[in-house]
Amino acid sequence: MARLPGGIAGAVMLEWLWFKISGVYRNNYRKRNRLRGGLSEFIQILPFMKSLKIFFTVLAGVIILTACSTGGEKKSSYPVTVGNLTFKEPPVSLVSLSPALTETVYALGYGSKLVGVSNYCDRPTVTGELKRCGSALAPDIDAIKALAPKLILSSAALAEADLIALQQLDINVLVVPRANDLEGIYKNYETLAKSFRR
Repeated sequence: MARLPGGIAGAVMLEWLWFKISGVYRNNYRKRNRLRGGLSEFIQILPFMKSLKIFFTVLAGVIILTACSTGGEKKSSYPVTVGNLTFKEPPVSLVSLSPALTETVYALGYGSKLVGVSNYCDRPTVTGELKRCGSALAPDIDAIKALAPKLILSSAALAEADLIALQQLDINVLVVPRANDLEGIYKNYETLAKSFRR
C-alpha cells in the first residue's frame, strides 16, 4: 500500500470509521427487522446516520486542510499519470457523477473545482447549488458540454457511446471504483489527491 500524507491518511481512517459504524447500524437493523418486522426503527436512526456522515466528512476536510496549512503535505509535480490519464496540470474544473466521489472531493478541500454533480449527489448541502449532470449510467451530455469541465469523475465505466461523445468534447473521464473496504478507501483518496494536489 502506498504511503499517503498524514492529513489524508487521517481522513481515510475517519472514512473507514464511518464505514464500520454505519455497517453496525445496518446489521443491527437487519437483526431487529427479522425479529419484529417493519421499518420504524430504521427510519428513526436515519437522521442520526446522515448527521454522523456529515460530521465525519467535515472533520476529514478539517484534518486535511490543517495538514496542508502547516506545510505537512509534499506538493506533487506535474505531469502525473493517474490510471490511463496524464495530467500536465491540476484540473481546474470537474463534474462528479458519483455521490461518494463528490464527498471525497470536498473532504480533500477541492470542492470549489466542482461545476456539476450527479442527480444523486446531496452531500454536502452546497452541492444543491451545482448543475445536475445525470449519472454514470445516463450522463447528461448536453449539460456537461455547457459546463465544459476538464475532468469527469465516475465510480463506474461509462457506456462507450457516452465516453466517445465526451472525448470528442476534449473532456477526460477518470473512473475511481467504489470502495468496499479500507484498502479501497485509501486508494481512492490517494488517486484523487494525486490528481489535484499542486
